[in-house]
Amino acid sequence: MASTSRLQLMWVSAAVIAGLLGAAACAHAQGQPWRHGIIEPKSDAGFQVMAVRGGFAAKQGLKLELPYFQNDVIALRALLAGELESYEGGAATAIIAAARNADVKIIGCHWQTVVHSVFARAEFKGPQDLKGATMAISAPNATPDMIGRAYLAQNNVPASEVKFASLGNDPERYKALLGGIALATVISIEFLPIGKNDGIKLVARGSDVMPKYLRLCTVTTGKLLDARREDAIRFLTAQMQGYSYALANRDEELRITREIAGIKAADPRPEFMFAEAARADTGIDPKMPIAMDKLEWLQEQLVKAGNLSQPFDVSRVINGDIRAQARARRATAVIAAFVSLSASAELGLHPRPGVAGTALHSTAHSRVNGNPVYHPHLGPRFRGDERRGIFLQARGHAPCPRPRTISLERRSSSRARPAALAAPRG
Repeated sequence: MASTSRLQLMWVSAAVIAGLLGAAACAHAQGQPWRHGIIEPKSDAGFQVMAVRGGFAAKQGLKLELPYFQNDVIALRALLAGELESYEGGAATAIIAAARNADVKIIGCHWQTVVHSVFARAEFKGPQDLKGATMAISAPNATPDMIGRAYLAQNNVPASEVKFASLGNDPERYKALLGGIALATVISIEFLPIGKNDGIKLVARGSDVMPKYLRLCTVTTGKLLDARREDAIRFLTAQMQGYSYALANRDEELRITREIAGIKAADPRPEFMFAEAARADTGIDPKMPIAMDKLEWLQEQLVKAGNLSQPFDVSRVINGDIRAQARARRATAVIAAFVSLSASAELGLHPRPGVAGTALHSTAHSRVNGNPVYHPHLGPRFRGDERRGIFLQARGHAPCPRPRTISLERRSSSRARPAALAAPRG
């Protein structure tokens, strides 16, 4: 009798918590999309999109879109232009912008140490070889530029004696090394497993050059937090849940990464990057802590490098309230899941594997600030241009009792509309 009463209480508790969370999400599901800018998908793409692919954003009643950008400098411009609600990138870009009185706020940092590293061609013998040579970067003040200049300074190579060339994204800069266009570059450490076969060698890990440099932080604006505080909390909650799920489900993260980035099965980079992400001390922390000591250290480096004329109060760039609320909601969801699983175990029931997801259909991509909007379920093979319309349908395990159809349309051309494309099942 006592066991039955305890079981009933567990079920009721789980139902009440789940009901409250679901009702809140349903009540909120009519809101505007949240556009979160990400860096072009690479060998860790599964982590970037898991909030969508795992259904966590949908469960929060949030329509999450993921436009992608070549670097965080461009994403910052889109944010300040009102074309994004948030983006993920290096903290340095946000700090430099804040020092110039831009309205930017860091609300969480999930990847604790930079992975961009210095690579060079086989004939590179030492730092002094870079005098008069070309170093490929992405854009001034972006993470590769910061790492490259720090490496030069630590090795007493004047930046004025090095030719810096903005040569695109990581794969494009890697090709610049292969083609002899540049002697050295700063690209993701993911190229280490394949560089050995191409005569490209690792010169210095970014985590050694700048050990306190946070790889990825989530940045938004104070104005937006005032206007859409609830959406920001829901967004960050979904992100935390997505990172946690991806770390706990390696095979699924790898499968999604290969699908999205178009990486072949024989390519070892997704496995290599998952191992990097799973490192407790330097990889992804789903709690998304904001380490003030690292931000203050970074500001000191920016002053030394001449990116900032003088230090300022870095705390004005931080908003910790959104993260605190998101962590509390994530904890509530974990408790509800635990209670439900415990009750199921006592009954000998086993939940079905997998996570409820949201499938997307799209005929093309729209663009934000000249960059194609990236739909996580489709991957690079469906890249279109700004003249094509965007037509999305969300379906699957929505948080509301009756699944809704979301239809977005943006057309600026009379070009014929391609047939709808079925998304791969996640």
